[in-house]
Amino acid sequence: MFHFTLLLCACHERTPSPGPVGAQALPAMPGAQALPDPPAGAQGSPAAGMDLLGDACAAHEPYACGALGRELLAGRFVQADPERGTLLLRQACLGGADAACLAAGMR
Repeated sequence: MFHFTLLLCACHERTPSPGPVGAQALPAMPGAQALPDPPAGAQGSPAAGMDLLGDACAAHEPYACGALGRELLAGRFVQADPERGTLLLRQACLGGADAACLAAGMR
């Protein structure tokens, strides 16, 4: 019991890390387009997140298309639309988003 208490205390006395690894700004990907700012008052809402994913997908960002496709299949933050969700997953896969390929059953 004594060793456990010392270990527990030692863990709580550590100083916090300065931040997550890689917290610096990342360079822009070649061909990436800047996303528009969300509408005023909509920041942080699921609807605003889905709108941003839709805007990024329309700007040909495959990972955004894949994320939006998965949400359309699941129907969590938007009304489920399996046909459009599958179409977006395939589009994302063809754009290079490997996780979308797996979700679409293409690989």
